[in-house]
Amino acid sequence: MMQTKPTTSLERVVKYSEFAAEFGRIENLEPYGLHMGYIEYFLIDIIVPAILFILLIGYIFVKISIWIVYSVASKLMTTNKSKNE
Repeated sequence: MMQTKPTTSLERVVKYSEFAAEFGRIENLEPYGLHMGYIEYFLIDIIVPAILFILLIGYIFVKISIWIVYSVASKLMTTNKSKNE
């Protein structure tokens, strides 16, 4: 299969070199990432709010967990005091 390819590597290089010499730089073929800023390119505008949201949910979860633990502990302490008296 390699030996019966329709064009050789050398022919392909020559063809693309001639094409580049004739038409120069083609803006349609440039990756869009060249026109993006640093924040857009590295998705910082997406990642930072997502991390902040996850941290907020974690903070709320911890606060609710602490509140539940304190409320259960206070009820157990009041029940133990009333049983001892």
